[in-house]
Amino acid sequence: MKNILIPTDFSPNSRRAAEYAILLFHNSDTCLYLMNSYEMPQAGASMLISMEDILKKNSEEELCNLQVELKQEFSGHKPNLKTLSIYGDPVFSVSKVVEDYNIDFVVMGTQGASGIKEKLIGSNTASVVKKANCPVLVVPEKSPLNVPKRILLAVDPAHFDSEAVIPLQKLAHLFQSTIYLVYVAAEESSISDNDLLLLTKLDTHFKGLKVIPRVSVSSNAVDAIDSYAEQIDANLVVMLPRKTNFFENLFFKSHSKKMAMHTNIPLLTLPV
Repeated sequence: MKNILIPTDFSPNSRRAAEYAILLFHNSDTCLYLMNSYEMPQAGASMLISMEDILKKNSEEELCNLQVELKQEFSGHKPNLKTLSIYGDPVFSVSKVVEDYNIDFVVMGTQGASGIKEKLIGSNTASVVKKANCPVLVVPEKSPLNVPKRILLAVDPAHFDSEAVIPLQKLAHLFQSTIYLVYVAAEESSISDNDLLLLTKLDTHFKGLKVIPRVSVSSNAVDAIDSYAEQIDANLVVMLPRKTNFFENLFFKSHSKKMAMHTNIPLLTLPV
């Protein structure tokens, strides 16, 4: 992981995401980009020019302040922090920076500040998760600053994407994490022998790490995963693939907001 993008609206939620990103990716050869996007309000043409200058200046100043504060807070880690002030739609800005700067990971908070600062972190989080062509790590404001020693990976053995989990493999090896594989089936009768066989073979994708497979039967996959994450005291929950109905149900449907938006466990989604 060489380039990490941390979108920020300067809220406590995005601040926590920045702290978590530094904890995980503070190696000297890793660049962490603090990015803030700003947009012009509706106004007359003559007013727009001066307003854009003001917004840009405010964005750059707040980014600089955040950069200084984080370097002081994590002086022992010596993070390589850079700032990006981008004009435009926040979701589009993230996608563009991901492409232009060869971003390996996006790390962001889950809820935005109120009022004018309610930009990227919040309702737009799901859009970034869905559109970004790289892993997106969503960090709740109250997430403990712990490295991911216990990772829960929700899988469908019949549709496992070995390429998609490569970023997870690197992250898990970095911290010598234990991988808890969980396959949630709606009914016990829907679990085939082939599913079980494939599940037991998934540990070959995490050589050198402890892998614990599990099958859960539940009509509500979110509740099952949430319950298991609590049981094992997971530090990180991982979902893949994220462009299927399974992920849509987990992240975007209203009944899933308990996990996707309210839990204190960081959520990593992987592209396919």
